[in-house]
Amino acid sequence: MEQIGRRAVIKDPVCQNGVTVSSSLIRRLTEEGDMEKAEELLGRPYSLTSEVVHGKKLGRELGFPTANQRFPDNKIKLKNGIYACICRFDGEEYIGVANVGSRPTVNGNADDINCETHIIGYSGILYGKKLETSFLKRIRDEKRFCNKDELKKAVDSDIKSAVDYFSKRTKGTTKQ
Repeated sequence: MEQIGRRAVIKDPVCQNGVTVSSSLIRRLTEEGDMEKAEELLGRPYSLTSEVVHGKKLGRELGFPTANQRFPDNKIKLKNGIYACICRFDGEEYIGVANVGSRPTVNGNADDINCETHIIGYSGILYGKKLETSFLKRIRDEKRFCNKDELKKAVDSDIKSAVDYFSKRTKGTTKQ
């Protein structure tokens, strides 16, 4: 073996509650939507930081404006579904509810995956800003609704679930 003047230090595996912490395990948990276990092993919530892009503005039409983000190609994708999340931008922190997936009620392309987040209590323009969305708990599966009224009821219920989750969570304070 050729030496190149560097030393390698071999560390013992990190274990938590008898489980070896590894990137493979964290990736699997994230892809399964187990954000609470992933956060426990990572020591922080799994998050997406990317620019807010224009969407179809259907969330706004339903009364729930959303910040749309694309997952970079090298980013682990979460299991499609609805998540309670924390959003950070401009030095502020807000709670929100995010849909990760293809938006099957309004989009016919199952391969078109993005993150659409309703930031609870925020009204403003975020296009072009960097938004950090931290996913804390998966609320439910993404599903197709028969019409926009059913979708609106579900989003309202998801927001209530997220607010309830954050009212019980003891870490940190966020704007609402």
